[in-house]
Amino acid sequence: MKVIVANASGVQGAAQTLTNALKGLGYATDVPTNASTQTGTTIACKAGFEKEAQVLAFVGVDHGAKVVAYPSSVPTGAQNDDCIVFLGKST
Repeated sequence: MKVIVANASGVQGAAQTLTNALKGLGYATDVPTNASTQTGTTIACKAGFEKEAQVLAFVGVDHGAKVVAYPSSVPTGAQNDDCIVFLGKST
């Protein structure tokens, strides 16, 4: 499974910080990218990776992260990734 972090927080460097943390937990990661700003963190995984989405939401990202449907249009650079973490602004 390969994960990409999309910075939707507007905080410079936030996606790289989370990517490094996920690498430290053993995840295969892609180069971080940017996404439209949103409040709250969401995790979207392709079909077949639903369990991994739940684990990412609990362990690797943020206990308040929500699992959402995989988008039909993905951020630049995310085409080959199984899961996308949209790192949003804090609530």
